[in-house]
Amino acid sequence: MVYLHEGKAAGIAGDLRRMLDEDFHYRLAMRLYSGSIRQAGTEEKVAVQNKVERPAIKLETVSSAQTVETPTEKPQPADEKPEIEPRPQYSAGVQLTLLDLWGMTEEVSQPKTSKKKKTVKKAVTAKSTPPKPKVTVTPTAPTAKPAMENKEVKAENTAKPADPDDIYATLDWDTNPPINGFYEMMMGLTPERRKELRELARQHNEKQVAEKTEVKAVPETSREQPRQEETQPEAVAAPAVTDTPSEAVGTFLFPDIEAEKPKEEVVDLSPRAYHRTPEMHLREGSLVADRGRHNIGYLKDITPYGATFQPLDLKGYQKEKALLYVSLRDAYERLYRYESLRREANVPWREHLNTCYDEFVMRYGNLNAKQNVKLVMMDAGGRDILSLERMENGKFVKADIFEHPVSFAVESHANVGSPEEALSASLNKYGTVNLDYMREITDSTAEDLLTALQGRIYYNPLVTGYEIKDRFIAGNVIEKAERIEAWMGDNPENERMPEVKQALEALKDAEPQRIAFEDLDFNFGERWIPTGVYAAYMSRLFDTEVKIAYSASMDEFSVVCGYRTMKITDEFLVKGYYRNYDGMHLLKHALHNTCPDMMKSIGKDEHGNDIKMRDSEGIQLANAKIDEIRNGFSEWLEEQSPQFKERLVTMYNRKFNCFVRPRYDGSHQTFPDLNLKGWQAGVSRASIPHRWIASGC
Repeated sequence: MVYLHEGKAAGIAGDLRRMLDEDFHYRLAMRLYSGSIRQAGTEEKVAVQNKVERPAIKLETVSSAQTVETPTEKPQPADEKPEIEPRPQYSAGVQLTLLDLWGMTEEVSQPKTSKKKKTVKKAVTAKSTPPKPKVTVTPTAPTAKPAMENKEVKAENTAKPADPDDIYATLDWDTNPPINGFYEMMMGLTPERRKELRELARQHNEKQVAEKTEVKAVPETSREQPRQEETQPEAVAAPAVTDTPSEAVGTFLFPDIEAEKPKEEVVDLSPRAYHRTPEMHLREGSLVADRGRHNIGYLKDITPYGATFQPLDLKGYQKEKALLYVSLRDAYERLYRYESLRREANVPWREHLNTCYDEFVMRYGNLNAKQNVKLVMMDAGGRDILSLERMENGKFVKADIFEHPVSFAVESHANVGSPEEALSASLNKYGTVNLDYMREITDSTAEDLLTALQGRIYYNPLVTGYEIKDRFIAGNVIEKAERIEAWMGDNPENERMPEVKQALEALKDAEPQRIAFEDLDFNFGERWIPTGVYAAYMSRLFDTEVKIAYSASMDEFSVVCGYRTMKITDEFLVKGYYRNYDGMHLLKHALHNTCPDMMKSIGKDEHGNDIKMRDSEGIQLANAKIDEIRNGFSEWLEEQSPQFKERLVTMYNRKFNCFVRPRYDGSHQTFPDLNLKGWQAGVSRASIPHRWIASGC
């Protein structure tokens, strides 16, 4: 069954209220709800307590109460609906009222407008008949009650004041019937309040029972026997309250509802391993989400094998904003990396980036908005994400990457005029020499392009492709030439061998001019010279075997000798006020090009401590010994063999005299209708733009 509503929540509420009013009007028996069934049920409970055996309680009790009360009702017109409708017959079981679910007693909510109950109460005598487990009464012909009796009941009902202990005394049943306000009131009661109300109801019922026992007997009438039978459920209902069965029902029917308490979610802020290998764009301090996107945190201790995830205490609004920001940042980084590596547009990923950005802006505003900048800058790459927006006419708009790739040019260069222009177009779009692309835009063959660009591009076997001269003949050309020679030795039958030899010759021609031994200045303690050279020199100077080691991580030399000779202990000895410095100590200072800090005492202070100052004479003497060691190294090198000198020169040229700066030649470029006034004269006018293109800027 499907219901259609209009007017949103207000419309649904109105339709539901109307349906409930109609259903309760046609199906709810107010007389049964007000207490008749509770009276019958209470009678059965008391009977069970007296007889120990609990017989099955059937709806005959209810029927008897109904048949006895029938004569007291006024005749109803044919077109009016009777107050009591036939109820379905159940095999067995006690009917529970809504108050029983919450542990309330039956006497509390008895309405005061029931005329039958007031009439019955007046007819009750001091002697009550013993309780019966099952009441069966034959129906009698309905008769009308005297009008005076009804008037007395009405007067008694109106004159009786409201009970202060009645918890329903504050409810206005005309403007706030049970259907509309009863459930809201009952659901708002706490377990402690319900227990307190049950205790108050029990005390109130005990008080009523005590008052009923003092009621005087009234004169018997011809209807005494039916009246007594009719009042039996009311008479036996009072003792049942003392056992408080409703409290047990209210306690065990819904134990989960009363015992359940809201629990605060505890967030685990302890560091733990990140659930996957960090992506290339993530670094120390990058915001990430854990597995399942339950928590937000940042990365630390990143290694090639994993990282540590440190959760942040973000909740609610801030947590949702951070999770959406992480999705936006990852979408941007993945799209840019894909297009920059593959040189092709990725439309689905660009659509995903636009979706993430639009959702973030719709919910939280622009990335550069004041309320979002602080969160974005918490991320290690947040400054790059802020560049996804630019200011135009006082408003933030999307960057170009939301519409097209920005890592390479997407414009087509159809019908270029020359191979040089095709080369520039290839560099502008791909950053490399792409012969296939150049062949498409020039309608030429690869052989024609290579012939026209000979001397401008070279085949580099180390990258398995062509490179422009400005990039190929640059850097450490000596090392690059040696690596190409090694490749030629491993691939002697390669079909590109002629092109490789041509590239090798270009590299050798570009090598810097060799520096001779006479033009070099060798300083004692330079890190590029092997420590064995220093050890050989000091072994000759001290007339003993000396070993020298160098630690690159600490940038420190360590020295040791086989045994100490007279040169170490006497000739190169410097005596200080507090300590002596022999030849091995001075050797270490000579390697580091430092001088010992020598101190001497000039007296005592009031506490008896030495008053220290620098020993200038001792420092000068030590410095002289150190200079003697350092200057003797150059003289010792001059005495070495030519082969030794050649190896030392080769080592220097390979390490320092091997780099070539790139020379960008843009003479092949033309700039029609471009005013070059103010530019430097000569070839630099075209070299500067060519350098930008060749470098991929």
